[in-house]
Amino acid sequence: MVELEPWIIVIGEPPMTNLSMWQAAGQSAPALAIFSSETRAGTYALLHCSRPNQVHQVQHKALIQLLADCYLQGTRYAALDPDGAECRQMFELRDVLIAAREFLKNSQTAD
Repeated sequence: MVELEPWIIVIGEPPMTNLSMWQAAGQSAPALAIFSSETRAGTYALLHCSRPNQVHQVQHKALIQLLADCYLQGTRYAALDPDGAECRQMFELRDVLIAAREFLKNSQTAD
């Protein structure tokens, strides 16, 4: 399993913050926008997000929690490196969380 430590965009100021979402053409629900680099996230934030916003890198375990929280709030997909019209890859959060659970379970039994 490859560990992804993506960049996300947080919009607003605490306590009223939201994560940047991306709406694919033809999709009824938005996807969580995640990025493979700080530069890609920053460019997307400048072009598509309201101010104020901040770009943050999410470490592996925090990413799993973030994805689980998004899933519990009704988000079903994450979009890697979206731009205005398309993204590099779509991930179904349910599948990602199942794989993460198996990975964590197997890593605990290996200890």
